Amino acid sequence: MKKFSIIALSVLLGFLAASVPTFGGDVSKIPYWVYFRGKGFTTARELEAALERAEASLTPKARIRRRRVMKTGRLVDEADLPVNAIFIRTVDRIASAHPRHHSRWLNAVSIDLTEDEVPRVARLPFVARIEPVRRFFRRHEVPQRELVPDEPPPHRDYELDYGTSLLQNLFLNTPELHDLGIRGRGILIGLLDTGFNNLDHNCFQRLDVVAAYDFVNDDDNVGDEDDMGRGSHGTETLSIIAGYDPGAMIGIAHEASFVLAKTENTEWERPVEEDHWVAGIEWMDSLGVEVVSSSLTYFDWYDYEDMDGNTCVTTIAADRAVAVGMVVVVSMGNTGHNQYPANKMGAPADGDSVFAIGAVNRDSTRAIFSSQGPTWDRRIKPDFTTLGVNVKFASARADDVYGAGMGTSFSAPAVAGLCALLIQSDPHLSPLDIRALLRECADRAEHPDTLYGWGIPDGLAAYQASRPEETELVIPLHRGWNTVSHNLDLPQLDVREIFEPLVNRGSLIMVKDGAGRFYHPGHQFCDIPAWEGLEGYQVGVSEDDELTFRGPLRRYNYPMQLAEGWQIIAYLPDFAMTPIQAFRPLVDEENLIIVKDEWGRFYIPEFNFNNIPRLEPGRAYHIKLREDGAFAYPRRREVGGGED
Repeated sequence: MKKFSIIALSVLLGFLAASVPTFGGDVSKIPYWVYFRGKGFTTARELEAALERAEASLTPKARIRRRRVMKTGRLVDEADLPVNAIFIRTVDRIASAHPRHHSRWLNAVSIDLTEDEVPRVARLPFVARIEPVRRFFRRHEVPQRELVPDEPPPHRDYELDYGTSLLQNLFLNTPELHDLGIRGRGILIGLLDTGFNNLDHNCFQRLDVVAAYDFVNDDDNVGDEDDMGRGSHGTETLSIIAGYDPGAMIGIAHEASFVLAKTENTEWERPVEEDHWVAGIEWMDSLGVEVVSSSLTYFDWYDYEDMDGNTCVTTIAADRAVAVGMVVVVSMGNTGHNQYPANKMGAPADGDSVFAIGAVNRDSTRAIFSSQGPTWDRRIKPDFTTLGVNVKFASARADDVYGAGMGTSFSAPAVAGLCALLIQSDPHLSPLDIRALLRECADRAEHPDTLYGWGIPDGLAAYQASRPEETELVIPLHRGWNTVSHNLDLPQLDVREIFEPLVNRGSLIMVKDGAGRFYHPGHQFCDIPAWEGLEGYQVGVSEDDELTFRGPLRRYNYPMQLAEGWQIIAYLPDFAMTPIQAFRPLVDEENLIIVKDEWGRFYIPEFNFNNIPRLEPGRAYHIKLREDGAFAYPRRREVGGGED
């Protein structure tokens, strides 16, 4: 097929759309997915320019998240580019309607079409195929009641008072992580649900909502209004992760930030439609969401044969989300008590990379309603299970009322919260890294099956499994100014405590950070808040000495957010490499201007000049960037083994 310029294509398509007569009258429209052939680029240069624009538009959080799975090279590909606007306008003219949603990942739009309009759209040369947006009437899968949760069994005291929400935390061993200060701070979690109608509840008083959108009614109010849908289910699932009401309710990741998407209409007289879910998860990607929790399961319109990981629209979108660094946690469904094949999971739980969560009783036996695996292509599902019976949640009835219920809807958000805690503890972890850790530390790790998957994960064990052994870093200091850092996984440290041995030996003159703040022991003055592990410091000493740190090694390809201009950054790898090897990602992005070491040697990529022999653990380096950007040191295998 010959390639046309965009202008010529626009003229041709406009003619095609206008040349087909329109039909009047009151006709019934049905939502369809219209899938396109490519994104409409005719030259490699056009495509490259579009990719550059898409990458530049990523939020800092999205850039860091994508670096977890895309260690080097570009952070976007053609699937991230918007649907071609000319394609959309041409379909608009035939349909006399605007698309309901655009999906860049599916390269499709959902739009209402009449029976007569479908073949006319299908004849357009850039249309690959047309399929109905799947719809069904939601039915209750598990009867829900407002219950008073049982008191959990006696257990040791924790720093937080969980009240009767303790048991659901104990199942995943998250109180141990909370006591370590790992509570989700800094992690962005997205929920796709029916809406969230009681955000004034007592347990949400500290809730940090970054963004919210109602994809059913196309507005930014995710609560109950005079429109379609009610949000009690979303209120309940959100509280399992985000609730904080000591003595009554403690959520798994209660210090995280949240993005809320209302994607399902709960009114029985109206059908649920899958395109809202796809639009919601793509929106979350654009905001930099790191963990997605969805307690919506779609199965009524699909057959068991469709649960192959490659057919269902929501499954395709969910797997794509994982490919760009999002942990996607979904419920298995509540049809396990039905006869085969109606007892199997629904979409998107069949996704290759999706974490599908089943439910167990208080005694860790499978809840009879929990949907079963395997997928149609014989992969094990569920991935994990946790408590799904008598789970405590915030009630939508009043601000101080709690209820409890059963369902995999209440298992999934708990595991999503645990994933957020693991990312906080080690921001390098990719979705598949987290899955491997949870599999290793679940109670059925040796014998996974299609009822329990790998079983109930142990959050503390997963955290410990990701921790390397403690090591000692000794940094030689020469007389004069040194630029130093450490590559250990340590909390923020008090600068005065770090340098107390040097002060006692009388060798320390001054410590300065990249912002110009300093510690001067002779004047007993310090305005450096704390030693930050990703930053470097200038240390002036009157004679040769050494600085010692002890702790576990940090995962050195930790994504760092860097700023435009000069800064001092820590050298995180535990092996030496040249600056050309270390900073290749920034050079590829044409963002690095210069690197300097403490001896005044420098690397300028623009002139292909370098006289810094190598970068070494314990040292830090001045770098200057053209603009803000994310950066992660390359792995040893990516630089040919580095220099030991």
